[in-house]
Amino acid sequence: MKREIKKEFEIWFAGAFDGMKSIAFTLNFRQRQPGKWLPDDLTGASVYHESERLTEQQALATYKRWYNGLCRKALGAKAVARKNRAKLQHLVVKEGKVSRHDQTVKQFHLHGVIEVPKGIRADHWVEMCEAEWVSLPWADPMNHDFTKYRDAGCIEYILKDRTKEDVEDSILLEITHLNDDVMRRLKSPAPSSLI
Repeated sequence: MKREIKKEFEIWFAGAFDGMKSIAFTLNFRQRQPGKWLPDDLTGASVYHESERLTEQQALATYKRWYNGLCRKALGAKAVARKNRAKLQHLVVKEGKVSRHDQTVKQFHLHGVIEVPKGIRADHWVEMCEAEWVSLPWADPMNHDFTKYRDAGCIEYILKDRTKEDVEDSILLEITHLNDDVMRRLKSPAPSSLI
């Protein structure tokens, strides 16, 4: 990605979270699910199913379950169910690196920022985020981080290029949600690559 476009994204996302109580996160995934014995549908005998490797689709589905669970807890299940109107503002960027254990598998993890809902203290929200994350099957229960978002340097770190082939492709715009009122107050226009 050209430096100019990356800078546009940094300014745009930093503006979206400026002055808002938010939590920055890093979410790591289990790279493999262990094999297990399951009953055969026809015979009822136990059959061993091989271990399963993480895919990008599984990682993104796990993130969506985490985010939707947080929305339901913070905003109420009825509000979230009404045509997906009630959403928390969040930015998500995927990053991958070669696993230390298997040189052929990318180790997926996500960076991002999520707003702290009104009426919830930031430290309590961090606890809620963590509890929701560790309850998911592909989530790594030990390697994750939630910290208070402080300044635009966090966005710069999230969009760093040193571990991404293409920063623009790593921004998950189909998952990212910025509220309409935030979009209106942003001083800078949307990055040119989005128009």
